[in-house]
Amino acid sequence: MKDFGRYSPGAALLVASIALVWAGFIVGGAFVAVPAKFEAAHLTMSVALEVGRAQFEWIGAAESALCFAFAVALVNCGGVRWPIALLSMLVFFLQRVYLLPVLDERALRIIAGEAVPSSDLHFIFIGLEVVKLAGLVVFAWLLISAQAKGPTEQQP
Repeated sequence: MKDFGRYSPGAALLVASIALVWAGFIVGGAFVAVPAKFEAAHLTMSVALEVGRAQFEWIGAAESALCFAFAVALVNCGGVRWPIALLSMLVFFLQRVYLLPVLDERALRIIAGEAVPSSDLHFIFIGLEVVKLAGLVVFAWLLISAQAKGPTEQQP
């Protein structure tokens, strides 16, 4: 494996921490809070979708800030294994630019009482959340593992 540069222990901790905090937002938002609202017995589908729209707006703002912080930390802290680091950022961009606007429009139509055909976009979105989460966790794990091996080992 090519050596992409050496992180100082502090820089490695910073970059890995940002990645893991971002991963925590994904778990808490997409895999806990979103499904939980659909389990509420007295919450209508329209209200659940309205809550979901607000939820994704707030989660999106937090993820945008974390994605930006992650990118800045990567650039300022030294070399990285870019494909792994960029994976989660690319997935986030695709979700924000393509999938969420389409899903939001679909939610608005359902809230308005319109019948909409079934779609696999939610499953695609969930799959991308898994990819984004895995990319962040794997990146942080590789970075922390490389730091633990010491200065003679390869760095992510």
